[in-house]
Amino acid sequence: MGGGVALTLAANHPDVVDRLILVGPLVYPEKMDAVSRIATVPVVGAVLFKQLYGRTLFRSYFRQRVYGATASIRRPRIDQLFDLFNAPAAREAAHATMLSMQDTRPLVAMVPRVTAPTLVGWGRADRSFPVAHGRRLARELRNARLEVFECGHSPAEECPDAFAEVATSFLKEPNGRGA
Repeated sequence: MGGGVALTLAANHPDVVDRLILVGPLVYPEKMDAVSRIATVPVVGAVLFKQLYGRTLFRSYFRQRVYGATASIRRPRIDQLFDLFNAPAAREAAHATMLSMQDTRPLVAMVPRVTAPTLVGWGRADRSFPVAHGRRLARELRNARLEVFECGHSPAEECPDAFAEVATSFLKEPNGRGA
């Protein structure tokens, strides 16, 4: 969810952003999964998401929508993420974020204003946001390149060495275009 924040900062304050790395950001409308659709139902959805969304459903979501089928992310890592999510304030923030992400039009409108050299990283097997969104984003940004990784939605976790190599190369290049 940081991609939207980073894009907004880069669009509104180009003087403070020298380089931008976006990893599978939600910029274009997406098809919501069943749990997300239920969570957006007024009143009932909020109660279900904030009070009843448990560890088992959380694990299932990460296995089915976040990590690629071949990811070697272990259950303790997903449980660690659940523990962070499970605090009442975190659940409240996650729900509010989910609701705000339904309308991506303001973010789409900011894309052409981003001038910083940008690396768009995407997982080929991303089941949350299709790689076509990454291709589109890289085309619509003025100075961007797309790097597709063999993973799901989280290249930094699923293929950290490849991701670090590409990101480091991008950050070191004078023009931000990478090797």
